[in-house]
Formats: sequence, structure tokens, C-alpha cells
Amino acid sequence: MLGAFLWDPRFVVVAGLGVILSAVYMLWLFQRVYLGPITNDKNATLPDLQPREWASVLPLCALAIAMGVFPSLFLTPMELSVKKVVERVQTAQPVRADNGARQRARVE
Repeated sequence: MLGAFLWDPRFVVVAGLGVILSAVYMLWLFQRVYLGPITNDKNATLPDLQPREWASVLPLCALAIAMGVFPSLFLTPMELSVKKVVERVQTAQPVRADNGARQRARVE
């Protein structure tokens, strides 16, 4: 967003509003789906997760927590390739946003 702000702040305002509105919508959706009243009587008697389902959910939760607490375990293997990409991007010719000024200079 910082790069877009330097180019045109209006895009950052639109992007920020999009992020805020999507978070509000997701929280509203979560509240209605998970915490709302049961509208179908069949759903009132649904059982909790079975051991087989817990066996698939717990490793995913543990991996998500490990990625948050120890991100270097996952980021270190890709560090060299990311550095190469950054070097390529930094050596590339920068893109100019105002082509109209060059065209006006050619005409004059």
C-alpha cells in the first residue's frame, strides 16, 4: 500500500476500505453462521467432531501455530531464492507512471 500511496493516495483509500469492509462482512457472516439460532431441526442433534476428524484437524492447528511462533523454520529455506528475485527487481528499469509528460515534451 505504501507504493500505491506514493503513486496515487486514492487507491490506498479504496484498498483500505476494501480490507475494512471485508473484515466486517466476515465477522458478520461468522456471527450469523456459527452463533445464530438453529433454523433446521436436523442440525440440533449433530454430534461433535469424531476422533478421526480431530486427528486431521489437530495437526493443521499445530502447524498453523508453529508457523506463527517459529516463522524462520519455514522462511529460511526460501531466503536465497527470494534474495535473487529482489535483486532482479531492483536492477530492472523502473516503470514511469506519467507518460503524458514525455509525449508533451516530444510534441514541443
